Formats: sequence, C-alpha cells, structure tokens
Amino acid sequence: MARGLVYLVGAGPGAPGLLTVKGRRVLETVDAIVYDRLASPRLLGYAKPDVELHYVGKEAGDHAMSQQDIEQLLISLARAGRIVARLKGGDPFVFGRGGEEAAALTEAGIPFEVVPGITSAVGVPAYAGIPVTYRKLSPSFTVVAGHRMTSEDEVDWHAYAQLSSTLVILMGVRQLHKIVDGLRGAGLSGETPVALIRWGTRAAQRTLVGSLEDIVSKVAAAKFESPAIIVVGDVVSKRSDLSWFESLPLAGRRIFVTAGTTDEVMRMAEAVESLGAETFALSAEMLAVQGDGVHTRLRTMLAASSAGMYFTTTLGVKIWFSQLKNLGVDVRQMTNLRIAADSLAVARHLEQYGVFADGIGPCVWSDSTVRPWFVEASPGVEGQSLPHLSQEVHLYSLDLTRSWLDVARMWLEDGVDAVWSTSRPSWGTSLFSLDDFWTDKAVHAFESAGAEDDWDVCAQMQKTFWREDVADAVVVRG
Repeated sequence: MARGLVYLVGAGPGAPGLLTVKGRRVLETVDAIVYDRLASPRLLGYAKPDVELHYVGKEAGDHAMSQQDIEQLLISLARAGRIVARLKGGDPFVFGRGGEEAAALTEAGIPFEVVPGITSAVGVPAYAGIPVTYRKLSPSFTVVAGHRMTSEDEVDWHAYAQLSSTLVILMGVRQLHKIVDGLRGAGLSGETPVALIRWGTRAAQRTLVGSLEDIVSKVAAAKFESPAIIVVGDVVSKRSDLSWFESLPLAGRRIFVTAGTTDEVMRMAEAVESLGAETFALSAEMLAVQGDGVHTRLRTMLAASSAGMYFTTTLGVKIWFSQLKNLGVDVRQMTNLRIAADSLAVARHLEQYGVFADGIGPCVWSDSTVRPWFVEASPGVEGQSLPHLSQEVHLYSLDLTRSWLDVARMWLEDGVDAVWSTSRPSWGTSLFSLDDFWTDKAVHAFESAGAEDDWDVCAQMQKTFWREDVADAVVVRG
C-alpha cells in the first residue's frame, strides 16, 4: 500500500477567510481531516464529500482525545495510505503543539509538510482594533503562553516586564490573577492598559478593556472565559480609534447556509462573511449519492422524438450534465429536449452550462405539448404534482450517515440567527429542528430562489439585523 502524507495546516484564528490559499488547496484534496476546537468547521466544506472527519478538540478539563492519541491517529491514517490534513487553529508551530506532532511523524517515518497559518497572537488583536506594534508606542511584541505544563516551570514575568514591547499572552485566562500579580510585582504600573479578546475573528468575539489594576475584577464581573488572548501594553489604547470588525453590518450574527452544490453554498457563505457574519455552509452535494438508473433515463430522453427535463435543484443540474459528459454526449444532440427549471436559482445554474431554461415553474407543463416530461425528484419537493405521462428521475439521494451532519449539529449548538437557503422549503433545515438550538429568539429565514443575486439577499439581512441605516453600509462585490 502506498505510504500516506500528513499536512500540518494552520487554520488561522477563526474567520474562514484567513485560511491561506495553500491551506485551502490542501483541504480540497486530502482523504482525511483531523481538526480541533479552534479551527472553524466552515473550512471543512472545502473538502471532498467523502472525506473522513476526525474531531480531536480540546478545552480546559475536556479533551476529546489526548495529544498522544492524536499523534497515533495521524500515524495510523498515513500508514493506511491516506493523505491527511491536521487542521489546527492559528499556526501549527505557535503554541499549537505542531512541533511535537511533526517529531512523532518523523520518528514513525511518515512524511509531512507544514502549511503555516495566521497566528491568533496577531490576527485576533487586529480584529479588535489593536495593532501589536505602533510607532512611538511599541517597537516590538512578545508572545508567551500564560501557563506551563508543570507548576515548577513558572513564567518569569519579571523578565517580560522589563521589555518595552507589547505582551501577547495566549492560554492565560485562568491564570490572569497570577499574570497580573507577576507583572505588577515586576514593576509594571497598575495603569498599564490590558485587553482580553474572546473568540477573536468570530461572531462571538468580545473584547474587554481595562488596566492591570482592575482587569481581574472586570473579568470576574463579566464572567469572561477562554478561549481568549490577553494583550498588555500601550497599544491597547488605540482600540477606541481603530476598532472595525464589530462595526460591520452583520458582525455577531451566525448564519446557517444551505444550497444544492458546494460551489454555491461557499459563494453564499463568503458573501455574508464579508459583512462580518460567521457561517456554517452545508450543501446537498456533501451528502449526495448518485441515483440508480440515471444513465438509462438519459438514453431514453435522448432517443425520444421529443421530451422535457424539469430540474428542481442546482445539484440535479450539475449531476445531469456530469453524466452527459460521462456518456460522451455532445450537447448539440439535445435538440429534441425542452428544459425547464423549478426556480430562478436553478435556471441560472443551467445558464452556467450554456442552457437557457424554456420556462420556470410547473406552469411550463400546461403550456407544453411535449410528452413525456422527466421530473427531477429531490429532497424538499416531495408531494409535488406531476404532469400527465411524466416520469420521476432520481438523480441523487442524501446519505444521512455522513459526518457533515454531526459537524453541523455541533456548530448549531452555539445558536443561529438566520438560515439562508437557495429555495424554500429547504432540504437542509428539514434535517434539523432549529428550535432545539436556539430558544430565546426567532430564527430569520432568507431564500435566494427569486432574488436578483446574493447581494440582494445580503441587503435584506442588513435591513433585518443592522441597527444603522442600510444605505450607509459598505458592500464589496466579489
């Protein structure tokens, strides 16, 4: 069996757009992904539908898997011939234990590559409006872990207090009182500015600003918990002028996005993310299994003197044209076919293949003399009335045992403000009871079947969620 390969990939601090280009390319090709708590689950959507997903998240007092077991999992997957991505929050070599995993792989004779990521030590303060360096305030910055593996290996806060630089402390919330005591005991003024940033770059981002004198009491009063980073130094004072992320129109909103194809759902997710939202994107393609007998139905259509094909989903369009290619069919042979779409979104997807729908909606049947019509049967359109002498075509079904659904449920447990689907009813939301995930507010629903484009829906969301005049919102079209 061929020997596998492990990529140690930095996922960045949380926002999916901060993943590197190489990191995305790796995720698109690997056979298995081993990911942790601080890596955005939205990034998993770049992977192949049949990828193996292994969650190994850790938080204080609750480890899904020990570090030794994680290393053994990577080795076992690679020895089975798989190409593996070890997806780690931030940068794998900056307090991510990536060095230990690389050493374990080396000892086991497993080849590996490192794909650096944006470390939270820089990216999170930037999203809070805090530059880690600033002329005349701080010529440098130092990054340190707030705790050590053993009590004997304590941090020498006296040494760090002597530096005329910004101090960025990771994994230090639980040790905050010791950190403050250590820095003040080493001579730092109680007026030294301090900021704690929780879940930086995500919808849950919260920033708490104080000084060495009062930050411990402020954290206790606000019940501020990890994961958070601590920034100590005069650069914290720039936040009042440079804060930007929290001011985006959809900042703080969590939006569940569903669509037929993965390309669609990623495009939709990236649109609202550019306005500050956090998303989870789930496509039918991630769960799809091609239906039986598709080739036979295609041959029947092409052999008929006349026939119609009615598409109800964008994924159905993609699968249909893929199978035409597999059969070696030239689209110029389809002169006998009329093609219709169930919605504007499906019609636009047809246009990507150079086909313009002869009609949109079931009314096309009553105006047509073509018989028979082949109607795509798909999730979300069960019970739809069919024209006389029509036949259902099962282009795909959904495999509800795939790991994507467990990942979605885990993400939804933190709440959801809105659902955006390409059509209504949505097959995606029918798989979940959203009331189970959010009980104190209504979940807003948006759909793009009749919208002009993605940005039309984004404008609707801004009117719903943003407290300011939507006309003042800045929208960057991709």
